[in-house]
Amino acid sequence: MSDVAAAAGVSVGTVSNVLNCPQKVKTETRARIRAAIDRLGYVRNEQAYELRKGAQARGRKRRGTWEHRTTEVDVREESPAPASQTIQIHGSSAPLQFLEGSHVGLVCRGDEFARGWMETVTADGSAVWVWLEAGGGRRMIHASDGIDLVILE
Repeated sequence: MSDVAAAAGVSVGTVSNVLNCPQKVKTETRARIRAAIDRLGYVRNEQAYELRKGAQARGRKRRGTWEHRTTEVDVREESPAPASQTIQIHGSSAPLQFLEGSHVGLVCRGDEFARGWMETVTADGSAVWVWLEAGGGRRMIHASDGIDLVILE
């Protein structure tokens, strides 16, 4: 992360924010960091990330402020989506994985009901995790939920 920070001219904390809660970072800065990540071929250590998330959740629970967060374990407990069932994206023809970090609107039956930042996408495109604006938390959207996404920026 320090190499990405140096290449983008930002702090390691800003790189961390882009990876973990992109809504906290200005669009221009986020784009500069994503470009540095792509240029350097940076890949987050998912094992370290999951360990850190678990430690944070345990800390919140001890302080009495813990709330359930959807994790990849929750997705595996559900029956897998049919191969053709993927999240629908309006406003972009790019694969879902390339849209991570994008500002999106959540749409159901033609009405946008929430906005947030796309964080993570499953390999098959059947589910995405979105950090909702206004402190709405992190939510998993599954293709079977009937919710589409629209790219806002």
